[in-house]
Amino acid sequence: MDATRFQQMTGKYFLPYHWTRDPLSLPQVVYQGYMSLAVAELSETPGLVLDIGCGDGRISAQFSERGARVVGLDMVERAIGFARLLVPDASFAVHDAREPIAGRHVEPGSVDRAYMIDMYEHIPPEDCPRVLANVLATLKPDGKFTLTVPSKLIPQGPAHYRHFDPAEIRSELQAAGFALVHMHGQERQGPLKAFLLSGLLNAIIHNPLFSLTAALSIRRKLYLRFVNRTDRLDRCGHFIVTARKP
Repeated sequence: MDATRFQQMTGKYFLPYHWTRDPLSLPQVVYQGYMSLAVAELSETPGLVLDIGCGDGRISAQFSERGARVVGLDMVERAIGFARLLVPDASFAVHDAREPIAGRHVEPGSVDRAYMIDMYEHIPPEDCPRVLANVLATLKPDGKFTLTVPSKLIPQGPAHYRHFDPAEIRSELQAAGFALVHMHGQERQGPLKAFLLSGLLNAIIHNPLFSLTAALSIRRKLYLRFVNRTDRLDRCGHFIVTARKP
């Protein structure tokens, strides 16, 4: 990862922003919807969960609340500091996923579920095969790995190296030795999504004639009900992919 992208990621963690956002704000509605689909992949008996790129621990906390033993890793030291304070039941360490994980933070072949949420797009493409190999080495036989990535249908952020289509992410996982279990779409692209995220709707919501909290709650419910999940992989903003170690 180049210095500019690393600085952008580090700068986000002046505060543990995943914890401090207003839950009804537009960025948080989108984030909560996205993350809820990833967390839903966790089984009822989660066992040992490895959260790679855990940031400030917001998602690690949800794994821990569901009974998992959680090990969270992130290369941003300040983010790990927040995670340790906010999720005391989990274990966190500063780590670059391009370096081996098994044998350092978990025993080889000991992890039931590995997660990489909102991280893969931040990895230089030439390093991705090594990162996937490091994840594979941590998993038990038949252990599962859930990966989330943005699609090519949404704008590419400055901290992202690339966005994906289904064939690309499927090919990379299979080349690394994973067997695909399933792939879901998130954030259905179309007129309803455009309206719910539009400046026009924001202006209507913030009109003093309306109850702001009620209007924001309605927008959140509409987004989660009609936009958040889609089976149309050709019309989504993100992919949530689960694969297993054969």
